[in-house]
Amino acid sequence: MHKAILWFVMILSASCANNERTIPATMSSSQVKANMPKVTLLEVGISPKKILRFVPGQDSTTTMSMTIQVTTQNNVMQRPQLPIIAMEVRLRVMEVQPNGDFSCEFTVMEVKIVGAPGVKPTTVETMRNSLKSMIGLKIRSEMSNRGLVKKMEIDVPSDVNSVVKSEMESMRQALEQFVVQLPEEAVGIGGKWKIQTALRTSNLDLTQESIITLEKLDGDQLSLQVAIIQTAPPRDIHTPGMPSDTSVRLSSFASKGHGQMKLRLGLPFPIDSEVRLISDTDTNATVGEQNQSMKQQATTTLTLKKSESSVAVPVASPAVPPEKR
Repeated sequence: MHKAILWFVMILSASCANNERTIPATMSSSQVKANMPKVTLLEVGISPKKILRFVPGQDSTTTMSMTIQVTTQNNVMQRPQLPIIAMEVRLRVMEVQPNGDFSCEFTVMEVKIVGAPGVKPTTVETMRNSLKSMIGLKIRSEMSNRGLVKKMEIDVPSDVNSVVKSEMESMRQALEQFVVQLPEEAVGIGGKWKIQTALRTSNLDLTQESIITLEKLDGDQLSLQVAIIQTAPPRDIHTPGMPSDTSVRLSSFASKGHGQMKLRLGLPFPIDSEVRLISDTDTNATVGEQNQSMKQQATTTLTLKKSESSVAVPVASPAVPPEKR
């Protein structure tokens, strides 16, 4: 789910440049397979154990509120802090297949940019102007009942600007990361599984490892603890508008995070979650004959909550075999 953090930062940096890029609206089946998370069971937990599967109700509608707050510091100069981004996203389950696969549609209903201590008003306004064209954005997805994303398509609004359009692919990946992938095997309280994901952005090739622990299981309600580690190899960074005599290289990148999550199996997204991630980045910039190294630390807090206005449709039990005794 935490690719959304990177997407937010990328939008901010892109909003200051005219970056003309085209993106694929649909992933091919080979791309989906290559990006499919790997889920490995680590501990089964205590009995009774249960096979966990998503069972969303067809035509059900859910509204989710998402907020992201990022604070940064570095060893070179004081940088303006980033504003808080708040979004309302509507999720509609369009079709549920007999095998448990389902398709759903996400619509961005509202985007708000909120000032915070240390945030310049010009930064707030820049973000607000850049992201307002995302209202109305639609993303359609096909998932398995374990939360594995098989396909995602982006329906870009006609009036979206070129800067935001260039980051739509990052948002598509962000939505994939909000889905919690479930283990194939039955688990009980204390059960743990590992989710390994490759996350690609314009300037980072991330490897993410999430450890999910089942802390509570009450019917179709799950309480989860999540621990996250992200790493990225060194590489050159290409920024739109960069002068020809300037080069920037990522020397190292590492993130660690943790959080709590509440999940209901009638929805493929958490109904209540908060995750905090601390990222350390070391870059080296060369301008002409001058060289400058910069170490930066970013602390990101991401929350996702189900709104009270959501309308759920009751569904039957999942069509999965019972646990073998």
